[in-house]
Amino acid sequence: MARERILMIFGNGKSIPFRYDSPRLHVAEKTVKMKFNETPFGIPVNQPLGPREPLFQKANKVFSASFMFQRECGVSNCCSLVNVVLRRCLRPLGFETNELLQVQYGRIQRYNQMDMPHVWLDIGGYVIDNTYLEIPIKLFTKMKKSAKYVPFTDAGDLSNSFLGDEETRAMGIQDHDYEVYIWCLNTSNEEKYMALSGNKAQLLDYQAKMMKFMKETFDVELPEVKKEKICWSCNQASESLKSCSKCKIAQYCNKCCQTRDWHKIHKRVCLPPNTR
Repeated sequence: MARERILMIFGNGKSIPFRYDSPRLHVAEKTVKMKFNETPFGIPVNQPLGPREPLFQKANKVFSASFMFQRECGVSNCCSLVNVVLRRCLRPLGFETNELLQVQYGRIQRYNQMDMPHVWLDIGGYVIDNTYLEIPIKLFTKMKKSAKYVPFTDAGDLSNSFLGDEETRAMGIQDHDYEVYIWCLNTSNEEKYMALSGNKAQLLDYQAKMMKFMKETFDVELPEVKKEKICWSCNQASESLKSCSKCKIAQYCNKCCQTRDWHKIHKRVCLPPNTR
């Protein structure tokens, strides 16, 4: 049962042979419809939405492309980065306010299953779960459509959630870390998080494909992620910062700042170059 639970949540690390033809995904010889105009995969535009309908139509195109690129790049179950990238893509399309766009961090509740920590979008009150999982699409859609999405209010909400066990650790899956997710999803850490993620080829490729899609589809040129010349610990600007020897991304004005940030958060988010 534990193995089946892990497969349903994390996938089995093997590629599922299907190709993308919006809005269909082909799994082996069977065709399964992926509808990006209904929740939780997209905004239900088959009902009156008023003046926001063109905006929501654009958002559904972004969700469809994002899901395709995650699969193409081998990005599976990376809910935090996917939603940070989506937030970055949707803002210039007109989703500037919290009323229209929020990244939600909470848990997925499913009947007779343990709660799972997860990240999704709230778009004008609609739950949008765009995170790809490398499992059969038929199982994926059934699992997502039957889920209830409940935002966290504080770390105590994790008490009834699956955070990891010996079996998931043996598969190379790290235990869930509430503080890491809070750090990654904080808008003030967006540039840092995306820069660190770029040290993993699959995640960098996904980001690049989304930038290209936004330019070609909406003529929106997303800013490239740059290393800001500020200390990651004290936030002081400097021209003589020293980079973390492991990730080569994080920067500090002195050893004291680096040590402080390492113990606070960086040792849990540090990602060496060329990570697979």
